[in-house]
Amino acid sequence: MEPHDCLINLSQKFPNAWNLITQFREQNYFKCEWPSWCFLPNDAWQGIISREYNTSYLKPYQKQEASLLAAVGTWRYTQGIYRFNKNFYEKITEHSEKNNLNESLFYSLPEWSIYIETPDLKWSDNFLYGFWCHLAWDNQKKFSELRFVLNTEKLISISLPLNKGTINNIIHNKLNPGFLPLLSVNPLSTMCLLTYHLCSPRVDIINPLGKIPRFPEPKMYKGNLKIFPPNNPSFWTVDLNETYKNEINISKGNFLRN
Repeated sequence: MEPHDCLINLSQKFPNAWNLITQFREQNYFKCEWPSWCFLPNDAWQGIISREYNTSYLKPYQKQEASLLAAVGTWRYTQGIYRFNKNFYEKITEHSEKNNLNESLFYSLPEWSIYIETPDLKWSDNFLYGFWCHLAWDNQKKFSELRFVLNTEKLISISLPLNKGTINNIIHNKLNPGFLPLLSVNPLSTMCLLTYHLCSPRVDIINPLGKIPRFPEPKMYKGNLKIFPPNNPSFWTVDLNETYKNEINISKGNFLRN
């Protein structure tokens, strides 16, 4: 399913979500209760789902819906779709990177939530058309995560703790066998690497109109601070910048150092 169609489906299922988001965001504008790199914390998303279902207790599937809404709902306000240069993409999917990743680089996502296309990638024998990725924050535990929502046969949410070694264990195939099915380890590793490269200062993010990804600023509207979503998605091409290409031979692997 196209990412914008997923957004439409969630909008229809949770019609009050956008007004509730505005309320939560306005509250944080004055109190600064969570980091600026996080659009809304976990408890806010679960609170939105609780109000939509008119319940104080969320069932497991409703918590899963909160995770889906967090990724796709955050993406609504920028709608960036990232396409990697073919050669660059193929090199990343070869998994030739041997260095440990500096996980703090993930805090440099170009937008609150991004969508990366994944040509020829599969998840458990189903085509993986792309994925959303965003940074999540737990207000109670003061704990940050890298969260993915996979656009495959159905939407699937996966959370990885940051700065706990989990992501590097995935990259280097050192996970506990019970953490993920074997068929899921390689695509998840690819997703981590694609996201990591997107955050690197050594890549160029190119738009035909000459724009750059940015975090939108709220505007005052009818007495409320509100972020207005774009009318259409923005498409970005991602490639190593020319200066860095001239410094190294990417065919030797380890082409993105920390």
